Amino acid sequence: MVNPSHFSNWRMWCHFLITMCNNGPQRGFDTYAPSLVKEFGFGSLTSNALASVGLFIQVPMSFTFSYVSDRYNKRGETVITGLSMTLLAYIFNRSFTEVNNRGLRYFGVVWTQTFGTFSHPLNITWMSLTCTDSEERALAMALVIMGANIAGIWGAQLYRSDDKPRYRRAFSICIGVLALGVLLAVIRRVDEHFRKRKGEQRADSEQSPQHSIVRLNK
Repeated sequence: MVNPSHFSNWRMWCHFLITMCNNGPQRGFDTYAPSLVKEFGFGSLTSNALASVGLFIQVPMSFTFSYVSDRYNKRGETVITGLSMTLLAYIFNRSFTEVNNRGLRYFGVVWTQTFGTFSHPLNITWMSLTCTDSEERALAMALVIMGANIAGIWGAQLYRSDDKPRYRRAFSICIGVLALGVLLAVIRRVDEHFRKRKGEQRADSEQSPQHSIVRLNK
């Protein structure tokens, strides 16, 4: 039976919301990316091919971020960076709706696909290391999976027919949602910093009396 106190861990809910903020915009974008590229003036087959370029670039980029996260224990930093790059992508996309240069607008599509997805697994890793026991970790995993599925539902509704072909409203909503995600990740990282420092101070204070006893015995 799940301990009700686990539901009161605000950090777990913070990671749940980060997943909602990251996955929603990307679900809709991945679905409509070929249509976006086709609107630039490319044919159907070419549009589908061009819409996959960013996904291929995402593979080595995802590996790089995962390596930095694990090797240097930069869990929060990699999530914040990934979310920030995704936020920048949607700022590009919204700005480029006012530009008729299709090369520039296609750059926005590639940038979005390159950085749009891997913050989610990085966030899951960060969340799992935040949990205090296996029971809380199991609950957190269920929550974040539920959050990803919910994000997919609302994300698919962003790109509406009355907003096409440039989807200015959709990009504006994505910017707001991702800005919230970045803010939540920063709050979690600041909280983690102060918790770690408090833990180090507590450890030092516990060791100090022992050192004093050793010196007295000598």
